[in-house]
Amino acid sequence: MADESDAAAPQAETAAPATPSGFASPTVAMGDENKPDDWSPPQSDDNGFAIDGDGLPLNLRLRAAALAEAGKTEDPAGSVTPEAIASTGERLAAYDKAFPSVSPSSKTADLERIAKAEGIDISTAANNEERVAAIVAARPSRV
Repeated sequence: MADESDAAAPQAETAAPATPSGFASPTVAMGDENKPDDWSPPQSDDNGFAIDGDGLPLNLRLRAAALAEAGKTEDPAGSVTPEAIASTGERLAAYDKAFPSVSPSSKTADLERIAKAEGIDISTAANNEERVAAIVAARPSRV
């Protein structure tokens, strides 16, 4: 006769098959058992950063920046909190205000004014391309 406590115990869920490393296969863990496991490296963007299937960076800081720049308040994958997206958007706006954009098509006088205001020496630059390169190289990272 079976013990009544055995009958009341919930059935254990079957675990996803483990890989040789001991971690569950991502494809099987997501419930798509009809597809083979894909262990290929992730795709990358033009800058070489890994991107997810939704086209957003895998790096959470870059993902928050991409979502903030796109005007999104939530991450569709749920990887980045709305608070992180908002604070990243505020930080990017402050950076853009502090460091005006520069391009080779900018006037030389404008580039010289920006460089002087930021304490960057561009006196050895022969043209606007070199002036812009010197200004961009001296600035902190935007992201």
